[in-house]
Amino acid sequence: MAMSATVEHQRTTEASGGIRRSRWVVPVVAVVSLTAAASMLARADPLSVGSSVTMGPPRTIGAPFASVLWISNQGRLPVRIDGVSVPDEPGALVRPTGVRLARHEPQVFRPEGPAADYEPFHAFWLAPGNTQAIRVNYVVAACAPNAVQPIGDVQVRYSILGVPRTTTLGPGSPWAARSPEVCPPA
Repeated sequence: MAMSATVEHQRTTEASGGIRRSRWVVPVVAVVSLTAAASMLARADPLSVGSSVTMGPPRTIGAPFASVLWISNQGRLPVRIDGVSVPDEPGALVRPTGVRLARHEPQVFRPEGPAADYEPFHAFWLAPGNTQAIRVNYVVAACAPNAVQPIGDVQVRYSILGVPRTTTLGPGSPWAARSPEVCPPA
């Protein structure tokens, strides 16, 4: 009897080989479909600038000023903001000195608020439909008669579903730092 049970099991296995092979097809197709969907979602750039403001810039060398960008997640998935950097070129009229996060909700936030309204930048999650104010601090670094330097664009490093991305965000209307017509003697 034991021998016939083994032979019967072998015949059943051979006869249902096609059925057993097709069992793995559904999970594989599901995994491939989910991976493709996640890849397509991760390719879309969900970040935008909801609003922006700049305080200054003054025309005195060494004077600080700041710009604030409200970064919005317009996508369908949460986004992890890993870093924000600002172009810094030697000899530029203005140079960035740091990036900070607003501590308050956008509805009660004052961009020109005191330093206590901001905290050092750290990675954070931005849920779909949410906004976070980011303040970029600058200093007037040089003077060149009648020179103009655009300011405001930031590089944002972020990830969606663990897929790292980078995008450039800037104010809705371009900002510019302008040197006076006559620079003070060096």
